[in-house]
Amino acid sequence: VTCIVLSIFAWVWSVQRWQERRSRFVTAVTHELRTPLTTFLMYTELLETGMVSEPTAIQSYLGTLRREALRLQHLVENVLLYARLEQGRKIPLRALSLEGLMRRCSASAQVL
Repeated sequence: VTCIVLSIFAWVWSVQRWQERRSRFVTAVTHELRTPLTTFLMYTELLETGMVSEPTAIQSYLGTLRREALRLQHLVENVLLYARLEQGRKIPLRALSLEGLMRRCSASAQVL
């Protein structure tokens, strides 16, 4: 009987930990989605209302919108990848250029 009770306790504990991890994941993803969406809304409103009229500023805003769209696309791809992993599906691995990774990190840090 003790073994059964301990097994049930261990199962309940693992389910609770899984639910906590999933909740933290959803919270993190939601936060990461809000940032580019807020930028989209703010920049498009400024462009739409004509508050930004200088051509170089318009190009800068459009560049920021493009970068945020790419960031959002990357985030969605990562969430889909995570979902595939959760389902136990294998994912293809690919080579990663450390130099390219460092360039992307540096560019992302400069945007901030």
